[in-house]
Amino acid sequence: MKGDIPYETLEYWHMTFRLLAHPVLFGLFSVLAMGVATEFSKKRWVCVTLTGLSGIVLSVVTEVGKWNIPGRHFDVGEMWLNVAGTLGGLLIYIVISKIGDYR
Repeated sequence: MKGDIPYETLEYWHMTFRLLAHPVLFGLFSVLAMGVATEFSKKRWVCVTLTGLSGIVLSVVTEVGKWNIPGRHFDVGEMWLNVAGTLGGLLIYIVISKIGDYR
């Protein structure tokens, strides 16, 4: 049909958004977890440690948990994207909170 998007183009953008979702969602997790952690502890190192460890454990568990699900696959690259998103979210939260401290 006229105006149809070629399958290869759709597949490319599907994979691009799918891979981009890993670091974005885990980054969002880190920012939200840091927000919650700072309500319970005012010690920044405790909050960063708990958020980082929980994000890394969640990153590994979400990928390893796919091993026994038909149609799903374990992918080390996606696991590292999850970890990178976790650490990136921590960094973003820390930078933004430092900027807020100077005001």
